[in-house]
Amino acid sequence: MNRILNKVNRILFIRNIKKNLIGSLINGIGSGFSFFVLIVFVFHILFEVNFEADNKNKKLIYRLEIGDYAVSSATVSKSFSAKLPEIESVVRIYPLNSTVMYNGANFSLNNVFFADTTIYNIFNIKFLYKNDALLNYPYSIVLSEDKARLIFGENDPLNKKVKIDGSNYVVSGIIKRMPENTHLKIDAIIPFSTLYRINSANKSFFYQLYFYTYLLVKPSTDINKLKDKLNTEYEEYLPKINPEMRFFKLNPLLSIRFSKHSEFDFVKHSDFSLVLISLAIA
Repeated sequence: MNRILNKVNRILFIRNIKKNLIGSLINGIGSGFSFFVLIVFVFHILFEVNFEADNKNKKLIYRLEIGDYAVSSATVSKSFSAKLPEIESVVRIYPLNSTVMYNGANFSLNNVFFADTTIYNIFNIKFLYKNDALLNYPYSIVLSEDKARLIFGENDPLNKKVKIDGSNYVVSGIIKRMPENTHLKIDAIIPFSTLYRINSANKSFFYQLYFYTYLLVKPSTDINKLKDKLNTEYEEYLPKINPEMRFFKLNPLLSIRFSKHSEFDFVKHSDFSLVLISLAIA
């Protein structure tokens, strides 16, 4: 009788161990998954709240917009620095995707910017190395370190020539890798002066709403007053056909990320409510 009871007790003991082991394993997996989800949400929150963290000018940069359109003409900002002392610096950007040819191979670049050289100071872009004499030279090109490595491998790319749309461009500099949580994702920068050369027979091109204009304002600037000045002194540059585009707007760089997606915008936007949800879950 005792032998039977001992056998039954052993069976029950083994069953309890298995049951507890499976339960503990399930609880462990659940806890591990919960911790993993928590880490993902925390990283998402940190990614968003640290947007443009490396840019010392982030609170002083505004994008010039027309109505609900993120674009403006290339001509409107030419006299800003002279007429509007509140503005420290201006950069015009014309983005495109392009294919670079080097040594018989083709390389796709998704974020090529024709831009004024003021882009480096306004967006606090750091160089690994550069040839200062060529930075504003037509048909020169600055590459990101990732793209330079993709195209040239471990060879020195400075002063080497690549081909874009049948024209030769000389590499004038290499910039450090841009953070992922930044406004501009840059593969290459070409001086804006090159765009004037390319469109020398088409001057009207620069009056079209194809360009993105960013202003670096002085710290003491009253943005509302500056906006009023723009709408008063530069009214002639506003489209006269569409009443929805009859005013200039200054969109803060730090607000663009979470603001409503403007027409013809070329940067990624995020939803701030997702950050709040992530924060609540975390």
